[in-house]
Amino acid sequence: MSTRKAATAPASASDQHEAEASLYLVVGEDEYRVHTHARDLVARLVPPADQALGLDVIEADVASGSDGVLVVRRALESLQTLGFLSGRKVVWLRNATFFGTGPGPGAGEDIKEAVESLTRQIKEGLPPGQTLVVSALKVFRGSAFYKACKAAGQVVEFDLPEKSYQAQQHAEEQAEQELERWGLKADRRALAAFLGKTGTDTRQIAQEVEKLSLYLGGRREVRESDVQEIVSPSRESAVWDLADAVGDRKLDEALAVLRQLLFQGESAMGLLIGLENRYRDLLIFQEALRRGWARLTGSEHWVKVEWRPAPDADQSLGALSRDPRKMHPFRAARLAAQARRFSAAELRRGHRELVAAHEAMVSESVPSNLQLEFLLIRLLAPLGT
Repeated sequence: MSTRKAATAPASASDQHEAEASLYLVVGEDEYRVHTHARDLVARLVPPADQALGLDVIEADVASGSDGVLVVRRALESLQTLGFLSGRKVVWLRNATFFGTGPGPGAGEDIKEAVESLTRQIKEGLPPGQTLVVSALKVFRGSAFYKACKAAGQVVEFDLPEKSYQAQQHAEEQAEQELERWGLKADRRALAAFLGKTGTDTRQIAQEVEKLSLYLGGRREVRESDVQEIVSPSRESAVWDLADAVGDRKLDEALAVLRQLLFQGESAMGLLIGLENRYRDLLIFQEALRRGWARLTGSEHWVKVEWRPAPDADQSLGALSRDPRKMHPFRAARLAAQARRFSAAELRRGHRELVAAHEAMVSESVPSNLQLEFLLIRLLAPLGT
């Protein structure tokens, strides 16, 4: 019947209504939105008061092909069983993991044959009064199953952006929509601080906005201080906190964050690589500022980076794996401001220190936590000490 891309709007029973169908496939890499959309869809098809007799939820997140075969067989059997008093019945194949490609629960011949049986049932038509809902993170778009679902029912897809700058923009849109849903307002600094904490994961964005709403009570304006007080950092943002402390030249803060991350079980080598990436970014921004490709504008409370169109900038920055001009404006401004805190000599020296520390960490017996602490001291010590 149809395929609908739903990459930029949160799905809910109140704002998205598929045409009535007997089959629904909800698929995509955005696990939170796939699950919430499928859940709301099922609630619309079978009201909670009727779910005890009119809904069969089959957990399809399996670890092996043999378990997947049992799941598919149960789904087929359930579809052949009439609802109570011949009423409408919904079968929800939830969180299916055997419709993708490559190694995994769907790779064996037995499960492939089972999926073929389900596909034949879809092509032939589901029994009257039966509705099938399938939710999955991955479904091979070239498979007979996907094509059968597309032809016989409704397909809703929640795909994540492929490029980092697109993911950042997508996350900002999701945060703004969640804030609006809860009746909250946040200025640019508060929103940037929020995304700096949550990263781009849709589930964490939704959960942290809900936490903010409960924390604020009757107040609806989100301040940056509220974000710092209540929003939990993602693993990715916690690693960014270490790099930011180094970029801001705050040795005490950098050491405290480092010790906390190591206590939480973060990889010392992973943290070192994060610092290497930060110094690479600082070198790029410093060069962009020196050449006039970029300049810092705005006030002390809201600094911005302005990029100047130039052929040499397009050639140099466009060839990088991560074009800084496509970064989130808040992150770009942070990196540019940090780049100005170092001289070119300090950044070059820091790069040499990072390379030496990387080699030492894989070849020496000194504990990695001590190596990282000494590294931070060397990085942030004034030039010449």
